[in-house]
Amino acid sequence: MSPSPARRVRLVTSRALADLIPEDRTLPRALRGLGLEAAPAVWDDPAVVWNDGATAIVRTPWDYFRREAEFRAWLDRLESQRVPVWNPAPILRWSLDKGYLRELASKGVAMPATHWLDRGESADLNGLMRRGGWERAVVKPRVGGGAIGAWTWPEPGRGPATREEAAASQARLAGMLQGQGALVQQFVPEVPRNGELSLIFFAGEYSHAVLKRARTGDWRVQTEYGGSVEPVDPPAAAHAAARHILSAAPGPLLYARVDGVMRGDEFLLLELEILEPQLFLDVAPGAIGRFARAVTASVS
Repeated sequence: MSPSPARRVRLVTSRALADLIPEDRTLPRALRGLGLEAAPAVWDDPAVVWNDGATAIVRTPWDYFRREAEFRAWLDRLESQRVPVWNPAPILRWSLDKGYLRELASKGVAMPATHWLDRGESADLNGLMRRGGWERAVVKPRVGGGAIGAWTWPEPGRGPATREEAAASQARLAGMLQGQGALVQQFVPEVPRNGELSLIFFAGEYSHAVLKRARTGDWRVQTEYGGSVEPVDPPAAAHAAARHILSAAPGPLLYARVDGVMRGDEFLLLELEILEPQLFLDVAPGAIGRFARAVTASVS
């Protein structure tokens, strides 16, 4: 006998990852052992009937930031059709734009000094840095992932920037502000020096953590840029900070990844990944089982 629709889940992904990423391919088997049938579903596939009672678990729609309006419309459609989705559509919508970090900062979450610039706003990049006393900045699109579209200014080890380089950098920021807006953030040297911590939680419970390191000479920790990932036991201060961050975010959450760095004894938040984070299920023993149990509880 096949399971009822309420006992089925769709693992939401993108066309380029229609078979899921390797670490997620073990999820269907783990869920089947707990009484759920699970299969990948591409978020923009017109053949998928989302409102048939199955639960949508958002995993790897990693093209959403290139098609923001379409992705928002898809979330709206799921919400209007009362499709069960995790994390819930309002939370996904909240986290889609990195402006959510400003709200967390207002609630006392520690993070690097940041200017949040809205679409259509104008800003002098070098002026922002001078006023903050920054030597280097990271510029990020408001909607983005995987460090795509992010850049640093000035580039290290190249001597003083020329007038032409400064003008090109300013034009690059202006172009970004014509589109979706940007974050201009003080560069965090602890990232290339010590690595970035990621603490992963399922249904509010801590599961595991990893340390992501950039390759020598780079600041981006993603493996696509030569970065590496290793399991780690994070310090107690990171645990406490991560729990505070989760309490400041809208809930409930099926999954969350808290990314940040230690600066002395303080944990600085870089991103709260609650839309489509890689969960590093293949790095920590038992992680796949913990996530599968959290998914099962969310659809019971």
